Amino acid sequence: MVRKVVIACDDSPHSRIAVDLAMQQIVHKSTDEIHLVHVLPPTSAAAPYPMAPVASAAAVTAVQHGIAAQRAAEAAHGIDTLRLATELVVLDYKVPRNSVHCHVRPSVGGASGVSEAVCDAAKAQGADMVVVGSRG
Repeated sequence: MVRKVVIACDDSPHSRIAVDLAMQQIVHKSTDEIHLVHVLPPTSAAAPYPMAPVASAAAVTAVQHGIAAQRAAEAAHGIDTLRLATELVVLDYKVPRNSVHCHVRPSVGGASGVSEAVCDAAKAQGADMVVVGSRG
């Protein structure tokens, strides 16, 4: 029976431990589908928009472009994180590449938005199990 296992990944040591634990003790390497999920950091609600009297269209546009560039850099970092996690799973744990699926998800908002995004990814994939790291 194929199980779908979602593993939340970031670049923390806790995430690496979660991946290792999942691969060593939970995942059936020959049959299970592995979904590696990276959640982008929440967008700050206190974005530094210019306030009057200096709020010109150019200033607002510059801030918007800065935020967009930051989000693009975060997405690229997320993709790189998933690439490294995929290499770990495929090369170190000998899982077939076609059994590993990667997902970059936006945070739903705030600190709890990361966990909500992981749960949403698990629901979208019909996951049988979710594995996450812990800070303590």
